[in-house]
Amino acid sequence: MSAARAETGDVPGGPPPDGVDLWIARIDDVSATPGLVEAYDDLMTEEERARGERFHFEADRLRHATARALVRTILSRHGPLPPRAWRFEADRFGKPRLAADCAAAVPGLSFNLSHSGDLVVLATSVGRAVGVDVERIRDRADLPGLAAYAFAPEEARSLAELAPADRAYRFFEHWTLKEAYIKARGTGLSLSLASFWFDLATPGAIRFCTREPGQDAASWSFRRTDPDPEHPLALCIADAALPEIRTWSATPLAGTRAMTLAAARTSPAT
Repeated sequence: MSAARAETGDVPGGPPPDGVDLWIARIDDVSATPGLVEAYDDLMTEEERARGERFHFEADRLRHATARALVRTILSRHGPLPPRAWRFEADRFGKPRLAADCAAAVPGLSFNLSHSGDLVVLATSVGRAVGVDVERIRDRADLPGLAAYAFAPEEARSLAELAPADRAYRFFEHWTLKEAYIKARGTGLSLSLASFWFDLATPGAIRFCTREPGQDAASWSFRRTDPDPEHPLALCIADAALPEIRTWSATPLAGTRAMTLAAARTSPAT
């Protein structure tokens, strides 16, 4: 498929409907389509291209280009600007956001991006904050020690109690949930990782707890899923009840199709 053609698919354009959309791009699909990488480069600003060139490894440069293309093309599905025209800035916590004039073109739109291994993932919603995190599982001998440093005490204890063979998957369940929540909050690492935690003892369920002053745990919902066995993914939504979540397989400038992705865990439990 030529990278020069306009992106098509069975997702409509225009303002996004209520709910959350989860867009998943696979690096292998990008690599397999002639001309896509060059087309992605053409969408980026000079600063974005320079940032990509600073990566030492080709895989990192490819993830960067795919991430920028995914954000720009999905924004153009919902707003009147072409992909090249979107401009971004960082807030005081360093979180990327649309520049004011571009944000006015997609009122109320919240978006968040994550990438790891073979996946680039974008979450979008209108009227509610969203955070998403995907990680490639890496089995490390020091996971309990890392959890003691980076997790709340409740999470570190629960991980240490597991059989060694089960620790890597559970560690990244916790890690993706914590990252997704921090990203949805938008406060960066000013939020202590020990001030909130996730109880994953019940299969299929997520119980969110927090010691943060003035923060109501019931005002947040979560969904954990696995696009493939190597990549756990977590979605955090600023809503007391899980809204409709639509999932799309998206290769920027090549095609988009609806996909079914079963939940591994949810909060509130369903």
